[in-house]
Amino acid sequence: MKRKAVKKLTFMLVFLILLPINTYGNSSVASAKWTWDWKYYPALSVTDKTLENIGNTFELSLNGLSTNVKSIKWYTLNKKIAAVKAENNGKTATVTAINKGTTNIKCKITFYHSKTIDLYCKVTVKSTALKIEITNNKDDNDGRQVMEVGDKYNFNSRITPSSSSAKTYWLINNEYYANVDSNGVVTAKEEGIAVLTAVAANSRDEIASSNIRDQVIIEIVEDEDEDDNDDNDDNDDPDYEHQAKLVTLKRTDRNRLTATFDRSIQTPGLLLINNMECIEGKVDSEDTEKVNYNLSSASSKLTGWQDVLIGYWEGYDVSPDDNSADKLMKVRVNFSENGVNSLPAPVQITQSQNDNDIVIIQFNVKLDKASAEKESNYSIAGAKIIDADLKNNNSGNAVVELTLDEDSVSTNGNYLAKISGIKGYNNTYSVMNPYNVSIYLRENTAPILTDYNYIYPTTINLTFNETVRGNAGFKVLQDDKDYVSYTYINNNIVTIFLKETPDMDEILRIKPTDWNVIMDTAGNKTSSSLSHTIDPDND
Repeated sequence: MKRKAVKKLTFMLVFLILLPINTYGNSSVASAKWTWDWKYYPALSVTDKTLENIGNTFELSLNGLSTNVKSIKWYTLNKKIAAVKAENNGKTATVTAINKGTTNIKCKITFYHSKTIDLYCKVTVKSTALKIEITNNKDDNDGRQVMEVGDKYNFNSRITPSSSSAKTYWLINNEYYANVDSNGVVTAKEEGIAVLTAVAANSRDEIASSNIRDQVIIEIVEDEDEDDNDDNDDNDDPDYEHQAKLVTLKRTDRNRLTATFDRSIQTPGLLLINNMECIEGKVDSEDTEKVNYNLSSASSKLTGWQDVLIGYWEGYDVSPDDNSADKLMKVRVNFSENGVNSLPAPVQITQSQNDNDIVIIQFNVKLDKASAEKESNYSIAGAKIIDADLKNNNSGNAVVELTLDEDSVSTNGNYLAKISGIKGYNNTYSVMNPYNVSIYLRENTAPILTDYNYIYPTTINLTFNETVRGNAGFKVLQDDKDYVSYTYINNNIVTIFLKETPDMDEILRIKPTDWNVIMDTAGNKTSSSLSHTIDPDND
């Protein structure tokens, strides 16, 4: 009897100590007094973002979010430039570009006990030109516009979208035959072939790198009113050769295409890539049956199979009546052969917000699956990688998830990550250059349940090896009756308070509820079994 009286007195003291603490209903968590700790100050995943086109989107998320958050609200400071939509109970948000300009996305976080912070992400929206078109060319003559020597013609262009800040710049490939002014007015000077190019760029410095282009081939002929002064004093027909025939057209270098013909070439002709860029050829100095076409920086970045138009070459001793090469013929060329760029480095490497065992690597190009899922192509100093999984593989968004061995990251901090050996999908990119980056990782050592015991008359303690937090949802059953009143987490102990004193002669069964989540301060969920039995009479 004396033993039970002592236990009751002990319980009353514990109850009085805990009385100021808020309590909730069955199987709920009572919050201990909360103090602000800058160690767990949350941060946005991105603080400065540029969107190249109207309609583009990106996701913002919160890093280091604690359980003491009461509410999260997202705002855009200029709805005309960017919109924001909260998702996942405010833990993430999607930002959409509305119009050109710069604004800020604001995230307001309110904590219990009225503490608030504001986080900002600067968003710049551009309106990049997607297409340019020469709108008034008359190229129904075998794909060419015909002009007479001395003629002038004003070409017009249209840039899509109309909101783009890009301007039209006019270029002509050979000013011996024609020239063009800044307004697109072409003056025909000499008989021959010229190629007019309209380029969309924000400045003259960007012309060479811009691949937003349209072209028209101009054939310049003599004025029909001029007398034909050609004299043919020699009536003997010379021995003409057949026109040179194209054998192959291949990419032979990162910056060069090479055409091979069946005989020597006198006039190298023209090459047009995807109606985007026209290139004059040069006869190879060592082999006159080959013609080289030097690619611009924009064309050298092309990969995969591309449509190429080639024509207007001429071999030696060909009859002037032979016009078989005076046109453009289509050839499919593999630009990934002998000219593939190295795979671009990843655009982002972060630890998952929901699972400290997962590291997410994001690329903006499609990946080769075999090399992307090869574990040895990745390393993180101090951590052990046990799996690499290509979760998403689109041309604009490829995601690799690395799984870290549990307990291999012992402390929060910066870790050196190395990536190498990954290639582009279907050989669109060669093996990437070795890439090293420092990434911040939270420790992934899960809390361990070290002890559990019953304290007469209505208390059960679960003790862990480190401070824990989360949702302590439990049932304590005896003959299928649930005795739980409420639960409470304090430091490394989860306390379960019972509604009444259980039967001392029957086993108590502790079972976690479906919504039970016990984790440490870094967010690692316990892997310990939380289902146990207790003999109240022995405790």
